[in-house]
Amino acid sequence: MSLLAGSFSLSRYRLDQEPPPGFFSRVRDLVARFAFVDIEDSDAEASVGWVDAADPYDPGFGRLGINVGPFIVLGLRRDARTISPAVLKKYTELETRRLQAERPERPLTTHHRREVRERTLARLRGRLPAATKMVHVVWDTDTGDIFLGAAIAKWRQVFEDLFINTFDLIPILQAPPLAAARLDPERDLGALDRLAPANLARVVGDR
Repeated sequence: MSLLAGSFSLSRYRLDQEPPPGFFSRVRDLVARFAFVDIEDSDAEASVGWVDAADPYDPGFGRLGINVGPFIVLGLRRDARTISPAVLKKYTELETRRLQAERPERPLTTHHRREVRERTLARLRGRLPAATKMVHVVWDTDTGDIFLGAAIAKWRQVFEDLFINTFDLIPILQAPPLAAARLDPERDLGALDRLAPANLARVVGDR
């Protein structure tokens, strides 16, 4: 989901260590090494990489660039082809029957059936356009906070893996208790554990 939209989900990260001296002068080169690679002309299942935050189809960062004031702003793009199990089963069965009809005296072995399934999957992927999704990543170099424009586990894993591969740094997800500890180390954080969800329906009904 886009951080440039009117509403969005958000995950907050911090690094497990400080970047080494001179790190930020090399960010553009590091990002370029892991820029998005298109899979339209291949049968690959998925591709993940960095793009311009203002244009998901620009892996050259020509529109917005990477540095916006003290922020590093990136688009995280993932293209994927999803073949449903039912569709794969259908076309694998049809191909299996066709091959078996060519050699009725020799039943296909388990190994051959597995090969048929893999070939069918590759052929179907080659015929299916990849669906594109992008979320934004904003890194505040002044505070060290990193914001991901998604809150679901799948996108968090994609982001964490790509971030580590790109920068050789580990982003740590900031759950509310961790964020509270950083903001006010003297506060009794046990109070967070004692919080209970409010029954808003009952509160409103009492008024």
